[in-house]
Amino acid sequence: MSTNRFLRLHLFVLFAALLVGSLPRLASAYTGGPVRARILGYDRATLKVFYELKSFDESGEPPKTYFFDLLGPIPAIPTHAESLDDWEGDFRVRTARQRWLEIYPRLVPLHGLRDTEFTVRVRAESTDVDTNWNTTRFAARVEIRTPAGVRTFDLHTFCQPVVRVQGVYNVPGRQELLVIMSYIGRGYGCEEVELPVLFVPRSGKSGSERNDLPAESEFGYYEDPPVVVTRVDPVPPEVPRSTDIDWEVLLRVLVGKDGCVKNVRVFRGVTGLNEAAVDAVRRWVFKPAISNNKPVAAWIEIPIHFRL
Repeated sequence: MSTNRFLRLHLFVLFAALLVGSLPRLASAYTGGPVRARILGYDRATLKVFYELKSFDESGEPPKTYFFDLLGPIPAIPTHAESLDDWEGDFRVRTARQRWLEIYPRLVPLHGLRDTEFTVRVRAESTDVDTNWNTTRFAARVEIRTPAGVRTFDLHTFCQPVVRVQGVYNVPGRQELLVIMSYIGRGYGCEEVELPVLFVPRSGKSGSERNDLPAESEFGYYEDPPVVVTRVDPVPPEVPRSTDIDWEVLLRVLVGKDGCVKNVRVFRGVTGLNEAAVDAVRRWVFKPAISNNKPVAAWIEIPIHFRL
């Protein structure tokens, strides 16, 4: 081979290598996997049902912890327990671990029901086609009917959804039921996802009391506002170094006719402090609002301050 031809060949190879290296990388393959639910238990002190969701995919992310607040609105919507999910690798950081060790001893197990009747109805229709993956997307309305009530919610899936009930569980000392539902249709791989759903009773004292409570958007008239009788201070998270800054979490609190806290909403929050503020205020006791010489339920705003 001549020197010039040999040189031209090397230049061609070098040019091709530079060209390939400058091309954009192809999108990595979809790595979604099934999601499994694990019931952690019921905390009688805070009236919360805790569970975790673990996604089995290539991300290796740790499980996420959620809870249903039985004092919250209907239907109950799960809340992410942020203070429990601060991880370093496979282990919780010190503050999250301490918080978890406070809650764990209080958790009471939920027992499954064998003879509970329930039905599942799914109405699905295709909405469009994802041209990138050549996959049909579906919108599905799922109805789960149990003796405790009916829950209806919407799902968006990437294949014809298949829905089933994995188990029905009693919340100890309560009328609510926790149902673990699973559906196939998450992501482009059509993996199975387990999803806890909380049911409230159709009738009974607990349900009727909730129906009498005003919605957050309702205007409630009263002559005398609620007055705090018993106050519980929030437990702030540990910080590596004090900044001596005053942080405020503003809460909207529903005080019932009996002076107990029925619901708490974070109106203006601070990440990492919201849960501590809500947990403290839930244990407050009030002298209820008075209207026409009678106690009434009322929403009020309460600022909670942290100095860290």
